[in-house]
Amino acid sequence: MPTGDSRQRAITFLSSMEGYDLSQPAPSLTIVQGRNLHASDAGTTNVVVSGLLTATGPFQMHLKPGDTIIFASTDGKTMESTTVVGIYDPNSSFNDHVGNVLASTETVSTLSPATTGVTTVTYMKIDSAQVNTALNTLGKLVPNATVQNLADIGAYVGQLLNSILEMLVAIASLSLIAGVIIIANAVALAMLERRRELGILKAVGYTSGTVLSEVVIENGIVGAVAALMAMLLATGAITLLG
Repeated sequence: MPTGDSRQRAITFLSSMEGYDLSQPAPSLTIVQGRNLHASDAGTTNVVVSGLLTATGPFQMHLKPGDTIIFASTDGKTMESTTVVGIYDPNSSFNDHVGNVLASTETVSTLSPATTGVTTVTYMKIDSAQVNTALNTLGKLVPNATVQNLADIGAYVGQLLNSILEMLVAIASLSLIAGVIIIANAVALAMLERRRELGILKAVGYTSGTVLSEVVIENGIVGAVAALMAMLLATGAITLLG
């Protein structure tokens, strides 16, 4: 086991175990070392663990097929020695299971105290057109069960991202309005400070139109340079942030 903070994180990661009825098809996993759980593993203490627990993972562990992990129940009264038979790629199976250690239902039941019991998770693939009907049916058949539609999670995340985007657009719009007001105020103050200069130009023959054109050109050049610098800074920031 690693030491320090990595040890506690590794223990927390290992504490999430999910058991499967191996008489049914095993969970769909991308195995990078060893093998997946099979029907012959029913009743055994064989487990499959995440690739995050190997030498290349962030927990500084070096688990591999053939290693032994001893698990304790939450009440500390039961110990179970398990054997790692496979390592799965965690990036390829995000939606396939909820536990980090995959075992048989017998192993999970052994490590589950009678006071807490075992939480049963059932996965169902339902036609998108029949989802609402299926949810209503499940609500009637198992009213105490928690039913979660993974598609709803995607919709919720999309809605959250849209809300964040709308907030950023609102902030940018308010910043733009504030910037316009500040620039207009700065130009007006500059014109007040240059009244004597503008008066001299008119006195030597400059028309109002010529003076106005000069002021517009000056401010246009300043605005163009400022916009170019802002675009370069924004492009650099986007490049750095990926």
